[in-house]
Formats: sequence, structure tokens, C-alpha cells
Amino acid sequence: MSSISPVPIAFFGTPEFSVRPLVALAESELVDVKMVVTQPDRQSGRGQRVIFNPVKATALELGITNIAQPHQIDDSFITEFAKAGIDRGIVVAAGHIFPRKLCDYFGYKLINIHASLLPRHRGASPISEAILAGDSATGVTLMEIQFELDAGPILAQLSVDIQAEDTTGSLSDKLSDIGTQLLKENLAKWLNGDLVATQQHEPSATYAPKVQAKDAEINWNHDGSVIERVVRAYSPWPTAYTFFNQKRLRLHRSIQIDNENVDSLSPGLVYRTQTGSIAVATGGSPVQLLDVQLEGKKMMAAEDFANGMQHFIGSVLGTYSPDVS
Repeated sequence: MSSISPVPIAFFGTPEFSVRPLVALAESELVDVKMVVTQPDRQSGRGQRVIFNPVKATALELGITNIAQPHQIDDSFITEFAKAGIDRGIVVAAGHIFPRKLCDYFGYKLINIHASLLPRHRGASPISEAILAGDSATGVTLMEIQFELDAGPILAQLSVDIQAEDTTGSLSDKLSDIGTQLLKENLAKWLNGDLVATQQHEPSATYAPKVQAKDAEINWNHDGSVIERVVRAYSPWPTAYTFFNQKRLRLHRSIQIDNENVDSLSPGLVYRTQTGSIAVATGGSPVQLLDVQLEGKKMMAAEDFANGMQHFIGSVLGTYSPDVS
């Protein structure tokens, strides 16, 4: 294949999840990444320092200088691809909405690595949604992009088990790895037109909406199994939280307790178990707190927090109530 000229492509991606596939494509002899399309730079800190997103930073390290950073991709953007002689694109967590004309321009030559086993968990947050749903496995899907959200035909899939300790952060790393593997295994076949596209089973489709910060507030009336999944699903962002003494208390790690009989305790009540660990009663099985962080403080082990925080044991965690005196 080395004697064949590499095919010019555009790469669409923004977060860390997209970096490994980009590197694999840059190292491939089959394609030439002629353009990277990514989200605009962000500003951070008091000095409003410009921060490059992971894909832009990686592209520059790879020597790719043709980087486009539109706030949105409109119809006129198609001329940029035509000028560069690009009629194929690979998408990995782009963060942009693709207009119909762009989808029509690329047609079947625009493919996407989606972080779920489609048609399950279409949408913006498939990894956290798989954890929230209690799925035992998830995976990645190589698919053709159509104008409808994540509804294009499936080209290939790879699955991975979701471990009891997996967070959105750890699972994202795993899926980025196998997504890269899936892309490398199927790249030549796609370029040669040898992949068979299979339509998705629409009745099986579920949706994963974009995560909002407010989604991470704990409802202590839920069962401990649900709360434990919420903590893992919203790690590292936005981080599950509750309120203690009118201050936000972030829950970085927790586990469900199965063998505690605390039916008489009110949901949200903090207590110490017989083994000395810190637990919270819920609407079902309780939850043991492992790592917590009070607003304005550093993260620490829950036992250390309880030892140093008067009245934590016996308090009732819950929604912020500004009218409480």
C-alpha cells in the first residue's frame, strides 16, 4: 500500500477521547490528514490565558497546521474542503452539529466513531449514560454519518465490559483505545469500499442527552445502587454533589452497601457503620462515602472528613435551603 498515494481526509474532533484516533491517522500511510476541524480555543484563569483543546494541541505536535476552529459549521464551510481537495472525513467527538449540506457533500465518505453500541445511547453523553443505566457492557461503533442524530448505518463495532469501579473518565480511556483499534482495523476496507453498512434497528434506539451540571445532584431518596452509579457517571465532570451545612459537598467516590439494615433511617442521614466507615442512608440500600470534598476545601477520605468536621455524623445531607437560619 505504500506505493499508493494517501487519501486526503479531514478529521473532526475536540476532547482527549479524539486524540488517539488522530495520532493513528497521522501515522497511517493510507491517509493524509489535510485539515483538522475542532472547537474554538478557550480562555481560562484571571489572565484569560488561551487554552488549546487536546486535538488542536496534538495536531500542532504532529505538524498539522491547517486547523479550522469554527463556532459552528455552516454551509459555506463546504468550500474549505473543496479547496483542499478533501471529500472524506472522519469524526471522533467533534462537538459540532453538521448541517445537511455538509452531510450531503461527503455522503457515505463521512464516518464517525461513536462511544456506544448503537442504536443504544445515541447523543452527546453515551459513556455516562451507559453507567447511569447500569449497562454491563458498552463499546464503540464505526458508522456512516447522516443528518439524523447518530442514526447512520453501522460499519463495525467492538464491545467492552463495564467494570464495577469504572467512571466516565476510566471508561472513556478504554473506549478511545478500542475506537482507535476499530478504526485501524477497518480503515483500508473503508477506503476501498469493502465495508458493508447495516441499518440501525430504530425501535431499540435510546438517547443520551448532554450532561448538565445540575444533573449531578444526589437524590438520597433513590436506592444506593442508583446513587453509586451517579457518582461514577459524573466523574470526573461535573462531579456528584449534595449539601452539608449549606455548602456543596462533592462525592468523588462511593460504594453501595448491601448488608446494612437501615430502613428506619431517613434518606440523607450520615452515620458510622459498625466497622467505622462513613455511610449515608438512602431510599433503599445505603451508600458508603470514600472520598469527599467540601466547597473551598481539598478532597479527602470520608473518615478523615468526619473526624475533623463536627456534627457531620448525624447530619442530613440534601438540597441547599437558603432560607434556613
